[in-house]
Amino acid sequence: MKTILNTFDAGHREWRCTCCNKLLGLRSGSVVLVQFARGHQYRAPRPVSAVCRSCKTLNET
Repeated sequence: MKTILNTFDAGHREWRCTCCNKLLGLRSGSVVLVQFARGHQYRAPRPVSAVCRSCKTLNET
């Protein structure tokens, strides 16, 4: 089974933590795609807020 990240629109932009630069997800227009370990994948409309799992910084799109 293909992951959404592999099939997501080629015009995506990476969404990275503002502190440690860890990849948080992909942005494409008004949609953000987030993928976690064990295959959990989420698509959400922007704006999106997330806390970085590495450095605990709050990030917003």
